[in-house]
Amino acid sequence: MGEVATNGAGMLIRFRDSQGRDWEAWEVSGAAANRYPTVAGKSGPRSGWLCFESGAERRRLADYPLDWYERSPVELSELCARAVPSATPSRGVPVYREPPRRER
Repeated sequence: MGEVATNGAGMLIRFRDSQGRDWEAWEVSGAAANRYPTVAGKSGPRSGWLCFESGAERRRLADYPLDWYERSPVELSELCARAVPSATPSRGVPVYREPPRRER
């Protein structure tokens, strides 16, 4: 298993993939998951997804094993490779960009 920590909302796992990139993984479920559309437009077997983050890259995996937090770094890397890219920042915080200002 990778390094285990907590992020204030639950378990956070840190691991290194086969390419040498460091990742963090955590589960989004319940009310937090209901604030966002389903991953890739389809619902998984339960409400929520597994988030992966490495630097500015973020991914979501809707169909993930319940014991994901007990998986080895190699297994977590495989789950991460199956995850889809996400434009939503980490920890479920939506992106807000101010509209461009028009000159008058």
